[in-house]
Amino acid sequence: MPLPGKFRIVKYLQKTSTSTACLCLPRHLDSVLEDAGDDDPEPGHSAGDIYRDPSIDSSKVGYHAKALRAQLVVVKMYNPTTILRTERDALELFHDFEASGTFIGAWTTSEVLFTAPQNSYLCLEPIFGKTLNAFGQTCLVSPRIPTYFVWHIFLGLIDGLNFVHGAGLAHGNLNGDNMVMRRYAPRHGLRYYNYPDLVLTGFDAATTADEVKAKDVYDLVKIMYDSVVKQWSDTATLLDFIDLDDVQTNSLLLLVRALRDAILGFSNHAAVELQDLTNDWKNIAIVERAKGPEICPQWIKDTAYDELATDEQLKEAARPPLGLNFRTDQEEFRQWVRARRAPVALKKRWNKSSQAHLLVFKFQDKASRATLATLATLDEPLF
Repeated sequence: MPLPGKFRIVKYLQKTSTSTACLCLPRHLDSVLEDAGDDDPEPGHSAGDIYRDPSIDSSKVGYHAKALRAQLVVVKMYNPTTILRTERDALELFHDFEASGTFIGAWTTSEVLFTAPQNSYLCLEPIFGKTLNAFGQTCLVSPRIPTYFVWHIFLGLIDGLNFVHGAGLAHGNLNGDNMVMRRYAPRHGLRYYNYPDLVLTGFDAATTADEVKAKDVYDLVKIMYDSVVKQWSDTATLLDFIDLDDVQTNSLLLLVRALRDAILGFSNHAAVELQDLTNDWKNIAIVERAKGPEICPQWIKDTAYDELATDEQLKEAARPPLGLNFRTDQEEFRQWVRARRAPVALKKRWNKSSQAHLLVFKFQDKASRATLATLATLDEPLF
């Protein structure tokens, strides 16, 4: 769990026995937010431009929600901490290259790396976009992915993987949850005007091993063939009625056949090289992608966007903690706890020099929902 003295947890993005990823706000919010409450600022408020995030539709969210989203970070913790260092080192290497922002989604904002996992974390900028898996699943119940956007995705994947391998690393865990649609690129601008970029994230398994680079290529081919084309594209429903071996001219079907053959090649220990895939298909992909509209359709941009947290979740996380001091009578504290319904201890720590103790509770009953009680200066730990 991220250190409560530094972060307010908005929601968990991932939680396993060895890793945690949380969407968080800083414990100490910007002073403008503390004064703003839930209302928009008066006209001419001097901080109005500070929190303007071009990736967010201003018509859909208020000032306070936008201001909070501007302070969101993704906090990642691992046991062992060597995994954190692997991801940190990979991101630092990538961002030494000027073009990194075009292909790599994650940027480090801060880090604390110690031996103890509970005190070590990596802070990353959030990306307000859906993963490729989430985008594709959404397209199953809305317009399917059009052919020109299939090529757009393919270009993003092969160019992104070429960038990673060109930096001397393999991704190591290439899947649809580590590919994210990004509607706005603050450092470099979008690669194709008005279209979301597809960027790579999740470099905790990055390595220099050549065999892992070959697996990256296999994973790319599988994602394109099994998911993007056969499940989510507007061509998916036709593939069962088409003999790919008879296709002569349709570029997308020719790509599908090449992807199918590449998967068979991997199965027969005849791995396809990323350079060959690029040489054979990149120029075709550029031409086919250009057949789409110059301005990205609004439904694609809306489908690609992810607000990450609702306004209510942000409001709840931003509430000030309730501080209660029980300086002398621990029984008074115990009675106070028993008067609440099922408090859950979230964190405890103490300062040995001053004998002061900090205990944080989250109360889940309706009357005090989302209230954090901070209790200090107890004579001894209670639990």
